[in-house]
Amino acid sequence: MKRYKIIISGRVQGVGFRPTIYRYALQEKLKGFVLNTTNGVVVEIEGKEQNIKNFLKKIKTQSPKQSKIAKISIQKIEQKYDRKFLIKKSVLSKKSSLEISPDISICDDCKRELFSKNDRRYLYPFINCTNCGPRFTIIKDVPYDRKNTTMHEFKMCEMCKKEYADPANRRFHAQPDACWDCGPDVELVASKKLKVKSLNKGKKAIQKTIELLKKGKIVAIKGIGGFHIACDATNDEVIKKLRRRKNRPDKPFAVMMKDINTVKKFCYVSKEEEKILNSSEKPIVLLKKKYSTQDTVAPNNNSLGVMIPYTPLHCLLFQSIDLLVMTSGNKQDEPICKTNDEAIKELSGICDYFLIHNRDIYNRCDDSIVKVQNKNDLVIIRRSRGYVPNPIGLTRSVNAKQSKTSILAAGAELKNTFCLTRGNEAYVSQFIGDLKDSKTYEFYKESIENMESILKVKPKAIAYDLHPDYLSTKCANELRTTHSKLFTIPTQHHHAHIASVCAENNIDDKVIGVSFDGTGYGMDGNIWGGEFLIVNGGTFERKYHLRYIKLPGGDSAVHEIWRIGFSYLYSIFGDKAVKFYPDKNVSVIKNIINKNINCPLTSSVGRLFDAVASIINLRQEITFDAQAAIELEFLASSKSKNKNCYEYEISGEEINLKKMIIGIVDDFNKHKSNSEISLKFHNTLAEIILNICQKLRKETKINKVALSGGVFQNEILLEKSVKLLENDNFYVFFNKQVPTNDGGISLGQAWIANKIMNSIKIA
Repeated sequence: MKRYKIIISGRVQGVGFRPTIYRYALQEKLKGFVLNTTNGVVVEIEGKEQNIKNFLKKIKTQSPKQSKIAKISIQKIEQKYDRKFLIKKSVLSKKSSLEISPDISICDDCKRELFSKNDRRYLYPFINCTNCGPRFTIIKDVPYDRKNTTMHEFKMCEMCKKEYADPANRRFHAQPDACWDCGPDVELVASKKLKVKSLNKGKKAIQKTIELLKKGKIVAIKGIGGFHIACDATNDEVIKKLRRRKNRPDKPFAVMMKDINTVKKFCYVSKEEEKILNSSEKPIVLLKKKYSTQDTVAPNNNSLGVMIPYTPLHCLLFQSIDLLVMTSGNKQDEPICKTNDEAIKELSGICDYFLIHNRDIYNRCDDSIVKVQNKNDLVIIRRSRGYVPNPIGLTRSVNAKQSKTSILAAGAELKNTFCLTRGNEAYVSQFIGDLKDSKTYEFYKESIENMESILKVKPKAIAYDLHPDYLSTKCANELRTTHSKLFTIPTQHHHAHIASVCAENNIDDKVIGVSFDGTGYGMDGNIWGGEFLIVNGGTFERKYHLRYIKLPGGDSAVHEIWRIGFSYLYSIFGDKAVKFYPDKNVSVIKNIINKNINCPLTSSVGRLFDAVASIINLRQEITFDAQAAIELEFLASSKSKNKNCYEYEISGEEINLKKMIIGIVDDFNKHKSNSEISLKFHNTLAEIILNICQKLRKETKINKVALSGGVFQNEILLEKSVKLLENDNFYVFFNKQVPTNDGGISLGQAWIANKIMNSIKIA
């Protein structure tokens, strides 16, 4: 007879780990106990050597589906001659090494019970078990026990208590466990000038909501991580109404469809895409449409963002509905609403009705967005529900001596996330949004505090963007003021982009970094965005970049993109450029260019896309980020084999696109199609990437290339670039686990900070 102490760390709480341990112990006739601690699951097991070996093998090979074992430590200890195997109460400590589970979509077992008339949870909109349900969005502290979640206020009925206490039941210690008798409930309310009127509760509320949606009403629906705004996706008039109310004239809406068969009626779905749609994460997946692009849901776009129901409430709503618009429940540029009062106050001008519930959301978390590239590569566009707070391992990137020093990476201004490190793991936050107003900034600071609390860390260093006016930089400065011993590490935006690729691919040697995006504060005070770097851990060298162009009016030009088009044309054709814009007040723009009034210099490829869209008269203004670039990509997405490129020049460290712009103007004047021009433009950018990387390889002998920045969300450009580089024997890496846009910046900042801290002594 032997006795061992086993500590299992990783994602081992909230996923049915203890009942699994209990079941395996009984199967092998072992005695002892299992309990949750803030450092993982602790097991003491006693019995025959062979039975213990069998037990350990089962843990390693047959652990719960949603678990992720990071480490198992085994220590032989003295026998205690226990008579039973018990599940003991959790033990707390100030430090934690636990991984917190993301929210998990409804499992097949719960879905069957949901629609089983003989089940006591028949049609209950909060049905869950240890294999599914809310996790991250309801947790306040670790370990993941009911008292540390927003379910604490709901006292379980006797039947739920019995399930909760039964190790053989799949609801054993399922912290959100509840039923019609003891758990949360839904309520449908109408709000007119904030005078809230309750209409129905429970099953009647859900049925009434279905009727209202079918009648063309707009309904705010409280979900796991916040509110959605829903309406009939087949009703053009109600979608137009929603666009007017939400001040969202063109940006695509996400759609929720009843099931995978419904999705296949509207979109092309590969095996990999179907697998992701049905996964436990159930993100929004960008799929290619089967029908016209001139629709009201996603105009001028060949893709549609699609998800399928991931909560019991969604499943109930889709009993007799096939597809709904399901967009984030927020005002423009504000965080997603999470409380009933907040939603009713903020969304009353948008929504006609509110389907609310009384289970509080602690950590708001929007839907994730992903797509499949190169047939099988899952690429994350927005990393949030279902993926957060899964850590990204930095094992090879961190010096063991510094691994105990937690770093807070503040992230960027747009599409913000932050990142906290604990040991050799980086925890990138949920999608925060654009840090442009006080509400989003408060959400940002609140989320940092919540994540620090859950991870049990206090950062000793903070990495932040060089831009002095970013709110994330403001936060870093505030923390530096209040924490005098906080080590501060400013990081350059495009260096961080490339570093994010290095972090998720465990690259420790030098790389050629190609960083293409819309904007980033450069070391010379100009706006960078078309950069070729040599990145060596915490340092980088800028080798090539697009020739600077003036951005007349600064931020105004980002929306009125004809200003950028005119700036490019004026730099080449002088006064002749005026004739390209007969309907615009170009004399004013020409004047501010000549006098250099509010005309920052930019090397941005994102702004280049805007200029090209303007020059070929695709559009002259945009209403959402990257709209022109998305429409150019759509034009170039035909199956044409055309590999033609425009000319360009390389002069010193500058890439001069004068000849390319002249070529685009010539093609436009010859009435060549915009599709042909766009494809040729994409080909040229991919050719420039190959050409510059070849020059850098010859100079430095570096054969690894990292591609990052929001421009590489462009599937055509990314795939063309990767193909050209790989055909020339480069090793090519790009973002998959975190967004290639600014949502991945925080991971890169954390990686850079770790590299810098490895080279110095931290007190």
